[in-house]
Amino acid sequence: MTDILSLIKRNRLPKRQSGQIIESKTAFFIRYYHTIKSGERKQKCEKLADKGDLYRSKNDVRPLAERFMQQVNSGQVIPQVWAVELVQDLLYSSRADPHSLGLSSPNAS
Repeated sequence: MTDILSLIKRNRLPKRQSGQIIESKTAFFIRYYHTIKSGERKQKCEKLADKGDLYRSKNDVRPLAERFMQQVNSGQVIPQVWAVELVQDLLYSSRADPHSLGLSSPNAS
């Protein structure tokens, strides 16, 4: 019986998220959930835009939020923390050769 339940659980599509637009004094953010490697769901908050002439209200940033959440729901968004870790792994790995990454020493002439 547990095998059938685990198969059903794995076969379900993730819920489609719409996100929540949050307005601060200086910017607009979107809050949503993502699943980490262990299967645990974590809440994320990403900056959409700074407040200004172009983005004055939540209605002005709604198209940005919809586009962002479309990427989240399709699995195309990589949380910033993972992107930073990926770059750090590439740059500071003992196996990485700086010349193979197109980097050179700042002292090199």
